[in-house]
Formats: sequence, C-alpha cells, structure tokens
Amino acid sequence: MTLRVDILAALQASMDAVVPGRVFRCRRYDLDLLPAIVVLPRSEVLSAEVLGVQDHVLSVDVDLYLSSEAEAESAGDALLADVLRQLHVDATLGLGPDVQVLPTSSVAWDFERSSSTQATIGIDIQYRTY
Repeated sequence: MTLRVDILAALQASMDAVVPGRVFRCRRYDLDLLPAIVVLPRSEVLSAEVLGVQDHVLSVDVDLYLSSEAEAESAGDALLADVLRQLHVDATLGLGPDVQVLPTSSVAWDFERSSSTQATIGIDIQYRTY
C-alpha cells in the first residue's frame, strides 16, 4: 500500500466515528441508510524531490448525503459540524508527523436532488514521502 491509500483509509476510519458503518470509499448511488459519507480523492500536487524527500498535498472530497425530510438549508448543519470537528480530533489521522490535515476547508451544497441533500467538504492533506 502507498501512504496515499493509507491516508484515505485512515480518513474513512475517522469518519466512521460520525456515522458508523456508513462511510464509503467509492460513489454509491443506492445509499439505503442516510446520513452517509463518501471519501474521494480529488487531486494531488507533488513538489520536486529534494534529497530523497517529496512533499505532497492531497485534495479530498468528503461527500455528505442527507435525508431531505428536514428543511434543506438546515438538514446537514449538525452532521457538517460533527465531520469538521472529527477532522481536527487528530490532524495526523494516526499516521504520524509526516501527515497533516490542513486547517482550511470548503463546503459546497447541492439541493437539487429530490430524495437527499448533498454537501461536499473539500480538504487538503499534506504528507511527506522518503
């Protein structure tokens, strides 16, 4: 396994504390139980390798799927807050000092779905390989 794969697996495990048993690493359009979370890598930027060390910034989307039974604007506020709080419980994701969830994030909402609301939290994780 690569460190990138380990990071994604650790992020998935971390999110499992928020919605146990409903965190996935691939898009699933048949989500039977909501809320659910899908962790997907978006992009990665690599620095030049210097003396055998290379820094990476992995951009990840944490997709939240929520029932739209409540008001769309407020349906995900509690889940969103729980996920953001969980991201900062251990910024290394338990992988040591060479991994760091960066302190900034973005949130995009999608209210167009008839049966669910989706929020996407964009995060960056910096890590170093040797």
